[in-house]
Amino acid sequence: MKNAIEISNDIIKDMTDVLSKDQLDMLGNSLSKRLNTAVIMDPTKICDTLGKSFMVLDKFVDTKTTYKASPKTVQSYKNQIFNFIKYIELPLASVTEDHIRMYLQFKSMSISPVSVENIRRCLSSFFSWCLDYRYIAYNPCTKNLVPPLKLPETIRHDISEEDIVNIKDAASRIENKLQRLRAQSLLEFLESTGCRVDEIRNFKVKDIDFANSRAIITGKGNKERYVYLNTACKKRIIEYLEYKESINKQSIYVFSNFKNNILDKPMH
Repeated sequence: MKNAIEISNDIIKDMTDVLSKDQLDMLGNSLSKRLNTAVIMDPTKICDTLGKSFMVLDKFVDTKTTYKASPKTVQSYKNQIFNFIKYIELPLASVTEDHIRMYLQFKSMSISPVSVENIRRCLSSFFSWCLDYRYIAYNPCTKNLVPPLKLPETIRHDISEEDIVNIKDAASRIENKLQRLRAQSLLEFLESTGCRVDEIRNFKVKDIDFANSRAIITGKGNKERYVYLNTACKKRIIEYLEYKESINKQSIYVFSNFKNNILDKPMH
């Protein structure tokens, strides 16, 4: 069976010797608009009710989980798509690019352009998946129909040596020894590795290889990589972990939460 694009191209080819170029262009535009529903669909899968839309969302989330997207990413997809469906109150089969643009315009009144673009990417991924699985007849969120937002380009400035010294001085003045050692080792780890916040929060003691001055970090998409610890970083972490052990505050996490003595929970 042929898809909409192939059908459209065949018709235009048949009419090449009959119509002028302008007429062919008009015919092509009309066919493109009208034949977007020509994809062969399974009637039992067409997402034509709100109830089916939310069921399809659950299947999409399950797919993301199966392919080992991080829990945070999966939850973000689920929340963003759920909010979109709830806002437009239409089944997915009835959604057009106009609905998506309207929703993004609505969101732009309360959140930053970067956040709006993240929503667009989320919806684009979802509708592409829906089309692949034949829950919808066409993808209303392609880059041609709903173009990516042009985000302002900002130059990020490195933190200065003076700022680093001031931050470390502030950490050294923390009265509570446990919190002081944690802050000092955390700052040295940040400077040595450049890890992301979530990577640091989930950093476990078992992942440190002191003999080779390195550690395993789990990053985006659950991908593991090595980061390397300089001398100052390794010294601070050893001092911090030894002190935790001496006061019976061991935890599976390197930078653990000490509030209410909940040890096996990463710091906030």
